[in-house]
Amino acid sequence: MPSRVVIADDELLVAMQLQSLMVSLGYEVVGRANTGKEAVGLCCSKRPDLALMDVRMPEMDGLVATRSIVETCPTCVIMVAGSPHYEQAAVEAGAMAYVVKPAGPEIASVAETARKRFRCFQMIRDRIGEMDGTLATWGLAWQAVKGLMRKQGMSEEEACDELKRLAAGDPASMRQAAEDMLASLSGEGSEGPAPPAEA
Repeated sequence: MPSRVVIADDELLVAMQLQSLMVSLGYEVVGRANTGKEAVGLCCSKRPDLALMDVRMPEMDGLVATRSIVETCPTCVIMVAGSPHYEQAAVEAGAMAYVVKPAGPEIASVAETARKRFRCFQMIRDRIGEMDGTLATWGLAWQAVKGLMRKQGMSEEEACDELKRLAAGDPASMRQAAEDMLASLSGEGSEGPAPPAEA
């Protein structure tokens, strides 16, 4: 059964290109939204496996829409934006990956990674129980993961495993483990920008 996707972009040509791309990659496009508000409605009614979200849209921008989707009808969101400038805000809103337009076939591997991240995000949310704390923990965790990847040459999977080990397998302890890791990396001169969400 193909993975189901919603596409949200107010530029018709871009939306059609994304739809054609995703269909060619074996996805089933179950809805297309022109506004952030429509995207939230589609995700809540269609319950797709994935949502591709533009940033700048009428009525409700993609960042607000992403936060609403993650909070009310949890769906793995990939932000597909015209510039890299919204990447930090996308992570803070709950996007699992970030792609700069135009998207190409590599989005399939990005989507696979994003869906793995989303399962981890959901595990953290289930333990913490509220969205603000979940997003804060998630942001810190990805800063730590990216720091390990940069400083120690780990793969994303290896860095995640190391963070989970430090958290003793407890998602509720991940925030402290991430803070400790970031402090350690900062002491080694490795402090960097907040985590990008690209694969």
